[in-house]
Amino acid sequence: MLWRESYRPEVRRNLTTTSFSDERLPFIGSVSLEASREVEIWWRLFEEDFPGEVVEVVPESSREAVFALRAPSRHSRIRFDSEAVQIPGEIPRQRAFCAIVLNGIAELVVVGPPTEDVWEEVSMLWRAIRT
Repeated sequence: MLWRESYRPEVRRNLTTTSFSDERLPFIGSVSLEASREVEIWWRLFEEDFPGEVVEVVPESSREAVFALRAPSRHSRIRFDSEAVQIPGEIPRQRAFCAIVLNGIAELVVVGPPTEDVWEEVSMLWRAIRT
């Protein structure tokens, strides 16, 4: 039997960030490609409940690798920007993040893979903001 390391996602709220300017979007991403599996989980959850509404942000240095790893249908929703992945607080290289940003405030940031409870919180917040 394969055992995976247990991990509880870290939830941060109401963080001021200039990285996302005045946009109102859900962002997912990572600071390295080591978190690709977790990023994929976030992609699938958003695509099931909110098709076409999520943007992935990754460092510019990962451009070629990300285009090779991600489906071509997603390429238009990938932003390459070293500033875009700067969220207050450290993000481990092997962890993905999800951020719901409204007017320069990261209302909710989740570092790590989503649990059922975390996804419920993220989706409820995004539903409230997008309407």
